[in-house]
Amino acid sequence: MLGLSRKIICFTFLFGCLEATTVFAAPGGHASLKPCDDGSLCLSEKSLGKDQLFLWLESLITNEYTPQFDSLGARQSLVYFERKGQSLVMYESAQGKQVDLYRAEAAVIYKFPITKTVDDWIQFNFEQGVQDVSVNDYGGGLEAGYTIEKNTVSDVFVSESGAVVVDQEGRLLPVSQGQRVSVAARMRYMISKYTKNEQFLGKEGSRFENVGFFETSELVEPSTGRQKNYITRWDTSKPIVFHISSQVPEAYRDAVRAGVLYWDGIIPGFKVDVKDAPEGIKAPHPDYNLVDWIDWKDAGYAYADFSVDPLSGEMMHASVFMTSFWGFHSIDQVRRMIRALEDLDQNKAPETGFHLGKQQTTLTCQHNSKDLRESLQEILNMQQDEGLLLKLSQEMIAGVVAHEIGHTLGLRHNFAGHTAATISPFDIDLEMEEHLSDPEKELTRNLEVSSTVMDYPSFAVDLLIGNQVMKGSGEVYTYDKRAIEWGYQADKKEEEYDFKGPLFCTDGDAYRGTYVDCGVFKLGANVFSGPYHQLGKAMSLIPSNIIEYYIAKVVPLSPEQAIPVRKVKLEPLIRSLTSSMVRDYKSMLAVFSGKKRSLAVERSEEYLTNSKDHERREQYVNWVTSQADELGGAESLIGKFFKSAGFLDIDESRSAKKVHSFSNAMDELIAELSSSYDEPATLVKEASKNWARKSFKRFIELTEGPYSYVGVDGAMYEFSHEDMVFIRKQGLKAMEKIFRQTLLGFMNVIGKTSFDLESAAFEYPLADGIESQLEREVGHIAAAFILPESNVDFVTGTWENSKVPYRMVPQFVYPHNIRMAAVGMLSHNAQRVWGAPGRRSIMKALSSKVKKFLGLEMGDVDSEDLSLPLRVWLDKQKEIYVNLRAASEDRY
Repeated sequence: MLGLSRKIICFTFLFGCLEATTVFAAPGGHASLKPCDDGSLCLSEKSLGKDQLFLWLESLITNEYTPQFDSLGARQSLVYFERKGQSLVMYESAQGKQVDLYRAEAAVIYKFPITKTVDDWIQFNFEQGVQDVSVNDYGGGLEAGYTIEKNTVSDVFVSESGAVVVDQEGRLLPVSQGQRVSVAARMRYMISKYTKNEQFLGKEGSRFENVGFFETSELVEPSTGRQKNYITRWDTSKPIVFHISSQVPEAYRDAVRAGVLYWDGIIPGFKVDVKDAPEGIKAPHPDYNLVDWIDWKDAGYAYADFSVDPLSGEMMHASVFMTSFWGFHSIDQVRRMIRALEDLDQNKAPETGFHLGKQQTTLTCQHNSKDLRESLQEILNMQQDEGLLLKLSQEMIAGVVAHEIGHTLGLRHNFAGHTAATISPFDIDLEMEEHLSDPEKELTRNLEVSSTVMDYPSFAVDLLIGNQVMKGSGEVYTYDKRAIEWGYQADKKEEEYDFKGPLFCTDGDAYRGTYVDCGVFKLGANVFSGPYHQLGKAMSLIPSNIIEYYIAKVVPLSPEQAIPVRKVKLEPLIRSLTSSMVRDYKSMLAVFSGKKRSLAVERSEEYLTNSKDHERREQYVNWVTSQADELGGAESLIGKFFKSAGFLDIDESRSAKKVHSFSNAMDELIAELSSSYDEPATLVKEASKNWARKSFKRFIELTEGPYSYVGVDGAMYEFSHEDMVFIRKQGLKAMEKIFRQTLLGFMNVIGKTSFDLESAAFEYPLADGIESQLEREVGHIAAAFILPESNVDFVTGTWENSKVPYRMVPQFVYPHNIRMAAVGMLSHNAQRVWGAPGRRSIMKALSSKVKKFLGLEMGDVDSEDLSLPLRVWLDKQKEIYVNLRAASEDRY
């Protein structure tokens, strides 16, 4: 099927972006096609035949709000009509796809009954001819059809641009969970005479290495049979005009206008204008490029839709749909956003339509909704100034609109925008904190957080971008300018253009994980700084996550689902937060795999001009080394997470005389923090850099005394002092589980990671290269969890046939499951020989400890002579020793 354009559905920052095809009418439709009596259409007999082409679009709408995303792939074609007896048959044209059109095999789309002929007009029954919906299986060339039941034509009109628009109402029979279910739906059809702009020259597409535009389906060059694609772009001989719908609230019209005008004048001669649309005009509309507003507070997305000439790539029409979800100007609306984002996190998004059951090969851009949700939660915890919320939502909308308008100009996503950042994630947060404390304060003027508005950044970066867009200073991001310049100004092939500067990668590479420095929602230019920063932020936000989780259960979106405070179970939240932090750590370690690649390396001139494969692979090793060195080197980097989190320093008195076991140390820490709560401001100010301590302190601060909050319904609620005592007690237990399970997750990730960066490049690792450094560091970390014993907490028992029958041995600081996970760090690695020095050292030290406390070598102690407590203690040490030894043995 001929794909005439692309529909970009951007569940911005949440669901992501889908691609599909669509087309809108070209001028001149009324001269060949017009409405007739009783909802019928009339076609001029002069418009029959293969040479008389029309543009045809089917658009599926399944509720009263906006076109639904499961409707993507509904039929759209370049068509022509033939009369066959008493039927008017609509065929899909092979124009642009076949060299010899008259030998091309015709594809029937619809067959309309002819009711009568008046003069040279053929009147046909549209309603009886169109009784199905066809959904395209992109890539496979197949279509799945669904019947329209009880359909009726509700409206037919001709737009000012000449498109004949037909609205049809009925019920569809799509597949839902294996069952055919009748669903209420509306169809909109737009038909117009095809007219090509002969002054517009198509520009062939790129290789998606340095720049990315949406493109037409493959076209066949008649003279050679060569296949080619044209990029989608506007005819810039006249201004590109967008209209702001009257539905856009007054509070956000300036933000929308700023988002559109971000692109105005981005290169010489590139004119983008914005005007107010007449009252009542809504998108999609054939006569206006609209930025519309949908009153849908729980939608959680915005999206752009555009159409192009299928034979040249000329952009003909565009719409941007914003939803009121982003208008979080009130506290209750922020809470609604948080609830909607929670549903997304748990894969329980509210139903917004139906699923057609198609096998879609379109690209879906997933958003880390957790970042947005937690940022909003923290804003509510910091302050609840509705004036600030309005300003933040305006900035968000300005950035979102700029992003969506970029799509309507033809630009694909660029998920390498973060690589151009000139400030660290930590500095970005500092800027954001200052912005929240004083929204009117001028932000750093040379703030370079990305190379483009076409990326999917973090919440903080998005607001900073939106702030800059709102200022309307005329400053644009470097990639955006380069991309528009290549696509619109210079008619050069990709290889003839100087792309030095910002990197580019789009959906395919991002979601396949092709490059470690290409992906959605990445932060900072350094490949390690983002995950490290995100982990610290995630741990600092655990307190607000817990509080908001209780609020969500007590005052949910649906009042009938409300449960009392004491019935709330935190286990789902514990699993969610833990798995998220472990994923961040895993993404960081993946950089050390020999199977990974770097966008920065492979786009460098040194790489492109080097034909030696081993030297190219060496470039990746050198790049990873330099990235690690920026954060203290690979050797310290892998343990930095453990130390910063507090996993190796939960008991900060370890250097003193008393050294507790993990559980007792945690209890002591909580008691210490609770008792020092008298001066909370001082407590927070003097908080240790240890993420665990900061998180515990913050939670104790939030749970001191009654807690008032605004619900999703706008009403004021309060957790009583007794409620907060309960929440604190349960929350502290949950936090201990979160830290413990995250620690175990980190260890499990290390054990399963292949640290073969150098081995893959050189066959053998370097003497003191990254692999050796990592092996040494992991050995140190494992020893730090396996060997330390408490001098306060002991296990006591008896030893039969011993000169000293009563024995007391120390508990080890970390519980047995954590110590065994540390063993796994050295023994479960994909490289059998990896970790040997650490295993040998720990085995020797552990054996010495057993001999020290029991007086005999580990293998010489008859455990049956020991009482149960001592027997269990010894058995645990033997289990650790045996697993370390087994990993060292030759397995061949």
